[in-house]
Amino acid sequence: MAEAFQRFHHFRPIEDYVYVGFGGLLFVDFILFHRRVGIKQMVSIEKDALNRARYENNRPMRCIKQEFGSSETVLPHLDYSNPIFAWLDFDGQVDVAGLDSISEVVRRATSGSALSVTFNAYAGKFANDDDDDADPIDRSEAVRTYLANAVGKDRVPYSLPVNALALRRMPVTVKRICEEEIKRALAVRNASIEPESSDRVFAKQIMFFTYDDGNQMVTITWVIYKASDTARLEDCHFDSLPFTKAENISYHIRRPILTLKEIRHLDSLLPHEDEAGLIMDAERLGIPDGDVLKYRETYRYFPTYSLVHIC
Repeated sequence: MAEAFQRFHHFRPIEDYVYVGFGGLLFVDFILFHRRVGIKQMVSIEKDALNRARYENNRPMRCIKQEFGSSETVLPHLDYSNPIFAWLDFDGQVDVAGLDSISEVVRRATSGSALSVTFNAYAGKFANDDDDDADPIDRSEAVRTYLANAVGKDRVPYSLPVNALALRRMPVTVKRICEEEIKRALAVRNASIEPESSDRVFAKQIMFFTYDDGNQMVTITWVIYKASDTARLEDCHFDSLPFTKAENISYHIRRPILTLKEIRHLDSLLPHEDEAGLIMDAERLGIPDGDVLKYRETYRYFPTYSLVHIC
């Protein structure tokens, strides 16, 4: 995400941007985006107000402003005069509060902003419900009931496959629910703007990640922009990034299992255009082919680790 965010300088200088996220106690994303992207204005939303002192004591940089409360209560009071990078990193499933937060950002964010959302994409007992031959009527009703309990009946997309909650389909189902919310928010925002006006606002998906973090998780990113900024959006060339996904096929982040010595060895071989040659070079250390290829895909973004001995 940091590499994608760097390209937003085509809209506005990065120094103008405000990062809005959920810092928690570790502020990992805040540190990354400050150092890698150069963002100097940051807002951390923390719903655990009872432990306010602990979160304040763990704030790693003075440029982070902490706002205590839930996202749906804090977001309406933020200043949207500057473009933002908002990452609403929810650890639960998509729900009313999450969709309300998405709507708030879409209706108010300045052109050239980015909205990222993360949700748990595991539907419990329905995760293995991937049988195309089962009773379609009963299953369709079960799907709609499950989602209506989570987001409300009016926010369930009209047409869904009967196995929409199955593990392989749930990320797209979550994305579709979010997209429908974005469409509604844009309709409200554009209601008083002429259809051909350059002030009309749009949302374009640029990233769609899935990964495992105990359960299946999904992260989607959209650019919020005015029609007048279409050329600036094209100048960002998001489609040239290897992880860009603008449709319904996600980029699945696969974490290789490697030792520090194996990482250093692979680093010495990369970049390597010949897949077979890379595997052959790595075979001397006995590294599994699958882990070699996973690392090849993500090595530029892989965390750097060191062993430190404290005496």
